[in-house]
Amino acid sequence: MTNTGASLLRALFGVETNWAITDPQSPVRVDRSSGPARERAAVEAAERVELTDYGWPAPVVLTFPRAAVWRFPLETVSNSEAGFERTFQGLTCVCLWTLALEPDAGREFVLECAL
Repeated sequence: MTNTGASLLRALFGVETNWAITDPQSPVRVDRSSGPARERAAVEAAERVELTDYGWPAPVVLTFPRAAVWRFPLETVSNSEAGFERTFQGLTCVCLWTLALEPDAGREFVLECAL
């Protein structure tokens, strides 16, 4: 990312990933913080997310430069005869970086995913 403007750029830059996890109780680890996929959590500074699901041969590991990480369930809401229902569809993970870039300055972000 490069600031092509003439003044200081201050921004919050985020990258969202969505993971099709079938079991809402599947463990999710963000650095040392862990919990089930259905749980919402925010970690102030992390460099790794590890996801598992029933039947996967190994975890999926996402690594990135130190960032704040928000994770929350990906759910749909539908209306049926029984009323409104939530259906768990997976996990959303958002990595956030605070930027302060001088004119013509840049910053590179690399997210790696090991399957």
